[in-house]
Amino acid sequence: MWFEGATYEVDGVIHRLRPLRKLKRFDFENQSDKVMLSKAGEVIQEIVDAGRRLGLIRNINDLIDKQRNERMDIFRRALFYLYQTFICPEATTDDLDKLLIGDKSYPTVYDNICLSKKRDREIFEGDD
Repeated sequence: MWFEGATYEVDGVIHRLRPLRKLKRFDFENQSDKVMLSKAGEVIQEIVDAGRRLGLIRNINDLIDKQRNERMDIFRRALFYLYQTFICPEATTDDLDKLLIGDKSYPTVYDNICLSKKRDREIFEGDD
């Protein structure tokens, strides 16, 4: 949905939702929706950064230009990299399907990343 948007049907009428990456905070009235959009954007940015570190892409435009199946493969590999980096360093690629990484909601991924970064800061600051 971040790149392609979505289609859905209500009472026999098909509606098209534009790609979520094109939404802005002012598109929402509800503060919690604005927060969720912000979290989703930060998770996508972490995925893009992971894709760059892995040498899979140069920037977000590389993802936009890819076919859906290629983009999903990059997301899967980048999400696993994030999982290893922020949540479970000992995870192996054999664990990937068992971990159901792709089934985690973006607020959960966002929270895990934030907790890991906070732990890293505390460790770094504790070294002084």
